[in-house]
Amino acid sequence: MRALAAIKSFFVGMFSNKECINNYRRPWYFALIYIVILLGLVWIPPYYTFTSTKGSQAIGTTSGVDTALVQLVSNTEYGFQDSSISDDHYFVPSETFKELATYNLETYTGGISIKTKQQDKEVQVMKVFYYDADPLTNEGREGYQNLSESIFKASDGNNGTTDIAKYSYMIITPTTIQISLYPVSDLTKDSQYVANFSGYFDVVKTGTFKNILLKDDVNITDATIFANWQTFLNDCYYPIQKNTFMVSIISYEVGVFVISFVIGVLFFISSRGKKSLYKDMSFWGATKVGYMFTFTPGIIAFIVSFFLPSTMIVGFIFLLACVARYFFAAKKMKDIDNDDNKPLYQART
Repeated sequence: MRALAAIKSFFVGMFSNKECINNYRRPWYFALIYIVILLGLVWIPPYYTFTSTKGSQAIGTTSGVDTALVQLVSNTEYGFQDSSISDDHYFVPSETFKELATYNLETYTGGISIKTKQQDKEVQVMKVFYYDADPLTNEGREGYQNLSESIFKASDGNNGTTDIAKYSYMIITPTTIQISLYPVSDLTKDSQYVANFSGYFDVVKTGTFKNILLKDDVNITDATIFANWQTFLNDCYYPIQKNTFMVSIISYEVGVFVISFVIGVLFFISSRGKKSLYKDMSFWGATKVGYMFTFTPGIIAFIVSFFLPSTMIVGFIFLLACVARYFFAAKKMKDIDNDDNKPLYQART
């Protein structure tokens, strides 16, 4: 019978504030069940995002980019297919690619222009740049930032020109790759990028790009080359994806522990009031209530996280639900005087 009563109390406590508060008398492992289930649930949304998100999803949003990526690796004049990823996962440019793609920050010139025809008109769909320094170091960070900011300064090598149409571009460094995509048509100087991709070479396949993307196959189709690009970019994105997953998990777990503890402290403070019905509640008992009390707000936040994957938004919703439930529950802790409980002579005054 005790087991059935405990199970009933567990489920009733999810909805009943009074039942949840009364559970402060139960053993410590009763609260542990709540917190273990909740901490297990918070893994699901970040893991779902981690397994379902692909880095290559960004490059499918702009027409013409697939053509540009295929041309970059299949056109021998660019020298990209002879560039490689070293065994220690650094990008090593061929001499041809390095010469063509390196951008001159003084004259605002350089980069490989990849064009395609649209309605009998030649359109530039992407420019590819190489930056010969590691932007992850202090020495290379400033130059890389200057490169990113100056790409659109001039179309003809004239310093300071800013009234040019933007284009999609790729920046490759020894350790990173960045692709910013702009709409191919109706470009103006105010056009904003429609997608942005960043990645690292930490876990990608090593070897020349002729082997990585063309598979040394002379009969390879453009569709297969683009699919190989997608696989390559997915691998580049994996370190960022993994880091985002770990940050989300740690944020959720720490948030649940801290907020639950704070709610428990609030319950302990509330139990010290003159009209409190729970003056025998110890600090340890109040802490248990806090961890049990945040279970239902956690379920709400868990459901919301599938629709709003932002860690900050989900955390705010969880906090808001916990605070709202606490204020409703705080009323249950007081012995509120009313006419039914007063002597007859007091009730009539």
